[in-house]
Amino acid sequence: MVASMQQQMQQMQELQQTIAAQQLAAQREPTVPIGERNLPRNIPTTRSAIAPPPCQRADHEIKPGMINFVQRKVFRLQIRNSQA
Repeated sequence: MVASMQQQMQQMQELQQTIAAQQLAAQREPTVPIGERNLPRNIPTTRSAIAPPPCQRADHEIKPGMINFVQRKVFRLQIRNSQA
C-alpha cells in the first residue's frame, strides 16, 4: 500500500513537471494572430492546394475515371421514399 502511494506521488510530481515545462514552452513561443499562418507568405513554396505533393505510397492507384466522377459531381445523395 505504501509503495503504491509513493508510486502515485512520483507520477504526480512527474506530471506536474511536464505541465510546467509545457507552460514554459508555450510562453516562449510568440503569439500568432488568428489567420496569420494562412497568409500566402507563410505557406511554403513547395506546397500548393492546386498541385499537392506526390504520394509516397506505391500500394494504391488513383484512376482517372474516379477523378472524373468527383469533378463532374456524379456522387449525389439519393433519398428513397419510404411511403411507396
